[in-house]
Amino acid sequence: VAAVTAYFAKENAAALPIVFLAYLLVHVDTGGRLTKYKLPLLGVLGIAGAVVLVWYLGFNGRDIFLEKVRIALGRMNYFGPVSESVYLRMVLKSWLFAFSKFVIPTGLALEYQYPVPESWLDLWVIGAVSLTAVWGVALVFAGQRSPTAFVALVWLGAFWLPTSNLWPITNRFMADRYLYAPLVGVFVLVSMAVFRIDRKAIYAGIVVLIAIAGLAGLTWKQNDVWKTHCSLWQHAADVNPKSTTALNNLGQCFYRKGEHERAIALFLRSIEANP
Repeated sequence: VAAVTAYFAKENAAALPIVFLAYLLVHVDTGGRLTKYKLPLLGVLGIAGAVVLVWYLGFNGRDIFLEKVRIALGRMNYFGPVSESVYLRMVLKSWLFAFSKFVIPTGLALEYQYPVPESWLDLWVIGAVSLTAVWGVALVFAGQRSPTAFVALVWLGAFWLPTSNLWPITNRFMADRYLYAPLVGVFVLVSMAVFRIDRKAIYAGIVVLIAIAGLAGLTWKQNDVWKTHCSLWQHAADVNPKSTTALNNLGQCFYRKGEHERAIALFLRSIEANP
């Protein structure tokens, strides 16, 4: 019932069947009955991949894709050559940037602006590839040792996919709200680690409660950011002083208030950042 409700509420609920399948494989189908459908499933995925490839290479798909890439990179103040390589490097950097917000949840904003990596040897790109490899190894290991951790890792990956920019291209490379759904998987993994370290549940519970209290405090503080349209974009501009979207929308706030000089100054900063 909750899943059906989610399907009518948000597009990224499309990730739920992946989670359900993972749960069935490791928690329910202990006899391996579902594995007999492996070849048909791989066949369907292969056909789907072939159809996408034909569309991309033979039916103007690449031109449509690269035009959307150009617009997406333009939001990040990038105006150089556009290619799949440039785009994928930016996507990988955004993954590591998102992970940094998992670790240190401060400076959150609905708009971020950062430069495109210049090469595949960029530390952000290397870090993202390494992090993805760690996730893959952990997934294989958990599939053999810890069914709950396996489902949590699948949850993390499945709910990151709709906003990962691999496909489709979203409005932004990164926004704090992209982390909400994947965080469920992260919290399950963290809680498992805490209780694994301290087998006396009461002490682990105390640690968890302290962590919840700290995060609740950060949430309470972050709620002030979302009080008004103007406070939201003021915070976004403070976090990302070269974000044209944040500067332009904040300028609109001052314009509507009649504070025209402040609005003009922000509009000029926006134009300077992204001509």
